Amino acid sequence: MAKIKNKTIGNDIRMNIKDVRKIYVPSSVFMDLDKTFDFLRDNLPRYYANEVVKILPKDKKVDIAYIRRVKSNKIMNVHIITALYRVAQFHALQKAEII
Repeated sequence: MAKIKNKTIGNDIRMNIKDVRKIYVPSSVFMDLDKTFDFLRDNLPRYYANEVVKILPKDKKVDIAYIRRVKSNKIMNVHIITALYRVAQFHALQKAEII
């Protein structure tokens, strides 16, 4: 189960993309980038860039093309990788029908 602000997410609670900002991203995501990008490849939805833009901090907004470049070329950008990972976790939970 995913935890968001000390609340367990179950079938009775629905999340929207703004709740994705609250998903915890462990520091191990940045230790093994190959596993992280494999997880992103497997779990990101087809159209993910707009969701990533919505959850990036206002001072870290970037172009959608740059977000796609970070994912495809495995560029190390902490804010974008964190946002990509949160979106991938959100969609992995949706696929598993936990949310």
